[in-house]
Amino acid sequence: MQRSRTTRIVLIVGGLFVGFFGWMMWADEAEHGGWEAINGVEEGYLADGSVEIRDVPWSNQDEQLSGAYEVRLVAGDTYEVAYIDRGGTVLYTGTLDEVEAWLDDQGDQVFAGTRAEATAWIDDQRNTDKSFVVPAIVIAVGALLVIAGVVPNRRVTDHQPDLTAPAAPAL
Repeated sequence: MQRSRTTRIVLIVGGLFVGFFGWMMWADEAEHGGWEAINGVEEGYLADGSVEIRDVPWSNQDEQLSGAYEVRLVAGDTYEVAYIDRGGTVLYTGTLDEVEAWLDDQGDQVFAGTRAEATAWIDDQRNTDKSFVVPAIVIAVGALLVIAGVVPNRRVTDHQPDLTAPAAPAL
């Protein structure tokens, strides 16, 4: 197959770009791990200062904003569950027992502890869910593009007799 010089350059540069992108994906996976491991869970800061992580249906509704929530005392014995971001939108208001019951209805508590323990738990979950399959495939595609650009063209020619050679005398 004949490839023009421009095609070869595009294959090589494109392959290097794709390979670099795959390498960056590999580095991100190595450092941060699998974000899928914590999809659907939200971090909640409770009134007593502890942190819980729950599997809730309203998790990650808007990727741009945090879904972390806090339970805070409003007045007297009235507490509210509100987003920390998202303009502080209040999700529920009631007594502490009602708030705890509402949270239990929202989803299972998968972790409870201090802020440092919660951060360690999240990191551990992401570390156990690392997968390098997609970055490896992207790197391999980049390598194949570079190889396709570097491999020399095959010449397709029929074997032609050399007409410049002197003919042998006939006997």
